[in-house]
Amino acid sequence: MKKYSRILIIVNLILLLGYFNWSVYQKEQTLKDGQLVLLQLAPVDPRSLMQGDYMRLNYKEASSNLPDEQTDTRGYAILRTDSNQVGEIVRLQNTLEPVNDNEL
Repeated sequence: MKKYSRILIIVNLILLLGYFNWSVYQKEQTLKDGQLVLLQLAPVDPRSLMQGDYMRLNYKEASSNLPDEQTDTRGYAILRTDSNQVGEIVRLQNTLEPVNDNEL
């Protein structure tokens, strides 16, 4: 019985390390091949400096009204970038493609 438990522990450890390495590889590929998009920060009124609320970030795009009053909770946010690589939400759609020029 001890032999099977050791084998099971070793197999689980190998699977865990394999999954971890695959996850790191995917994130490294995103960093290497991805495109930088900057998002504007919305002002946040800190309630209490003692509680750490001043550290909270809020993005302007997260709280802005979507074009055509779209309220989908799942899908892809299509961003248009300007010359400074600042993104602005253009629309929401269910599929990743099609994307027009200068849109991500």
